[in-house]
Formats: sequence, structure tokens, C-alpha cells
Amino acid sequence: MELNRIDPPERFLRGQPQPKRQARRRWLKRGLLRLGVVFVAPALVFLVLLMVIATRPEFQLNRILVEGNERLTHAEILDLMEKSRSSNVLTMNLNHLRQQLLRSAWIKDVEITRMLPGTLTLRITERTPVGIAVLDEPYLLAGDGTILDSFSANGNAHDWLLVRGLVDDDGVVPARLAVAGQLASQIVGHAELSQAVSEIDLTHGAESVHLHLRQPALTVLVRHDSMLERLDEIIPLTPGLMSRFEDLETLDLRFARRAFLKKSADRTTEQNATVGGELF
Repeated sequence: MELNRIDPPERFLRGQPQPKRQARRRWLKRGLLRLGVVFVAPALVFLVLLMVIATRPEFQLNRILVEGNERLTHAEILDLMEKSRSSNVLTMNLNHLRQQLLRSAWIKDVEITRMLPGTLTLRITERTPVGIAVLDEPYLLAGDGTILDSFSANGNAHDWLLVRGLVDDDGVVPARLAVAGQLASQIVGHAELSQAVSEIDLTHGAESVHLHLRQPALTVLVRHDSMLERLDEIIPLTPGLMSRFEDLETLDLRFARRAFLKKSADRTTEQNATVGGELF
């Protein structure tokens, strides 16, 4: 007896997975598993290896080499680090360590490198004082306007360039500090000017800087952006000026190619100036 095949209604076939779709899913699962083995397994091995290394005594910090320091002692630098010698060199956060060292006003920059198995090398760049900032007490001033440290009472202030006029009614003016550091650096770096200028006064701002000369005793007014140019013109001429104008008190060089002389009797003479030649 032959039985006739009766196909089930179409609605009973819709939910059944097709063979190709099942094979694709199995392939994806196997691919993901292979990727996990390729990437995750090495990472786990690395972490385990790192944990083992971190506990090894060979990689514990046992030596710190310091280079470039002149003002700060080795002990002062170690105090800034706040690091125990039991710290691990490989796992140490060098950026955090660098920020700790930069808390000192003397340290302008520092480069930190690891030297395995257990050594750190610190290459220090220190700020250099270029003058004495006269505040509530004298402080050493760096070329970038940073206040470094109190000026030692044992030091001779007459050997230093004094900087005044750095405060107003609200306290220290940061902009004046920056200008003062820049001008002091220019003067200290110029052999002739460093011997001639004794004081910088920024009371009236950067557009009217008062410079006091050692010899002859003369006040020179300049703008901060043309100071070197105008001083190079006038310093060689000061002996002749003082012999010609014995009561000369102030020399105003704030205006291009012009100079104003103020005598102690408050009489002012204006003369045209020629660059590179005699001003008067």
C-alpha cells in the first residue's frame, strides 16, 4: 500500500533554522574564540609576568642618579620625590614623580629615565637667578619671572641687580615679574650693561621702565621692548653727557630717535637723535 506524503502547512516551516544559517553561526563562534586566544591569552600572560617582575627584588629602586643640580643638594631632591627606595622601577609613575620635583621653584625641568634593573636617572635643569626682587623682603628672581628663594643675609646685595616696583595695592603683579625677569636677563647677559645698571624699577609699568646707573649716577627711562637698543646707544655717551651737563638727572629714551634730558633744576632739553651716531 503506497502512502501519500503530506507536506505540513507553510506556517510550521517558517521558524525552523536553515542549515546555512547554522553553519555561519558556528563559524562566527569559532572565529571569536580564536581571536580571544590570540589577543586575550598573551595579555593575561603579560599581566602575570608583570606581577611576577614587580615582586622581584632586582627591580626594586636601589639607586638614584642626579645630574645638573647646582643649587639643590641630592638630599633636597630626594625629599621632593617622596618615594620609598622599595618602589618598583618598572611600575613607577614617572610623570607623577616629575610633577613632584617641579614643585621646587629652582627646578625648571627634569628628565627621568629608568635604568634596569633598579636605577633612576634624574637630569635636572635649574633656574638661574638674575637679580634680587625687592618685596616685603629680598628674593632671588629667575629670568622667567619666578621667585626662587629668600636672598641670604650673608650675601652682598650691591653685587646684584635690584628689581623694584613689582607690587601694587593688590600685591605682587605677575606681569611685572615676567617683564622684570626678561629685562634682568638681558642686562646680566650683556657684559657692559651688567656693570653699568644697578637697578630696575617697574613701578610705572613696562612702557616706562626706570633704570638706575651705577656710574655715572643717572636715571634712564626706557620701554621694555627697546631697552637694549637704546642703552647700546647711550651708555658709551654718558661720560660726555655728564661732563657737558653736570646737573643731569634723568635721560628719557622712551621715544624712538629722540632723547629728553632732565636736569636737577627741572629744565628739559630736547634733541633729535641719530641711530648709531651722537645723540646730542
